[in-house]
Amino acid sequence: MFLWRTHSRQQMTFAEASILAQLVVSAVIILSGPLNQPQQQQQQQEQQQQQQQQQEQQQQIQEGWLFVSQGLEDELLGEPPLLHICSRTCLRLRSSKNIEQQQQQQQQQQQQQQQQQQQQQQQQKQQQQQQQQTVLEWRE
Repeated sequence: MFLWRTHSRQQMTFAEASILAQLVVSAVIILSGPLNQPQQQQQQQEQQQQQQQQQEQQQQIQEGWLFVSQGLEDELLGEPPLLHICSRTCLRLRSSKNIEQQQQQQQQQQQQQQQQQQQQQQQQKQQQQQQQQTVLEWRE
């Protein structure tokens, strides 16, 4: 109805212009909301890929330690058994320390990712609240 009035008079009042501006702003906010979601999904996919790469690296490291210990066993077959046992235990201690460090790093990264996801959820809630407020404002 108010668009019909503007066509008949050829000019808008300030109140009509402000209402139209509010409508445009709220439409832009509503339309831009879903556009942010693909970015967040892409970030989550990248985080999952990083986790997979780290797990693969850990498996490779563990397999490497096994290979080294087996190689030493082959080399030390002719040596006295005491030296053979010492070298194996040293390798096991080193590999267990590395595994513990990697597990700690993984836990820290998982905590950081959980914090990021919580922040993203809070941002989404804030955006929804802002959208609802703008819709209510121009309805009033």
